[in-house]
Amino acid sequence: MHLARVTGAVVSTQKSPSLNGKKLLLVRRVSADDDRPILPTSGDEVAVDSVGAGVGELVLLPRVRQAPLDTLIVADGFSCREQIAQATHRRALHLAEVLDMAATTGSDGPAGDYPERRYVVDHGREARRSSAVVALAAAGIGAGLLAWRRARNHGNGH
Repeated sequence: MHLARVTGAVVSTQKSPSLNGKKLLLVRRVSADDDRPILPTSGDEVAVDSVGAGVGELVLLPRVRQAPLDTLIVADGFSCREQIAQATHRRALHLAEVLDMAATTGSDGPAGDYPERRYVVDHGREARRSSAVVALAAAGIGAGLLAWRRARNHGNGH
């Protein structure tokens, strides 16, 4: 995973069909601790914007998508973990979560693909589940009110 700062946008008159409709950014790799360019600097790189980043913002380059499925993705910063969650099918772990994982499962960690799924809550899935429960409750209340109204109208001779 590489951290980079957005330095500009790229305008292209011809793109690969897989990039049609996607915004391209010009980014420069930086170190995580002091925000200075990584040495030796290779200059700016082109990256696909999948999170709506603007000039000056820090972004992660596509190494997360290239990581093997059984590899842990570790990012201590909240914004880095959010970018990973929103732009990829992976969830990054905080160092404290990795240490807890090692204490629980040993230094090899859990076996199999997506090891982070045992430790990080998928808030999108939780939100969808909550929405379904609310929709069912609303439907039940609506059906109950309709039945009550019909019974009330039937009792009044309507």
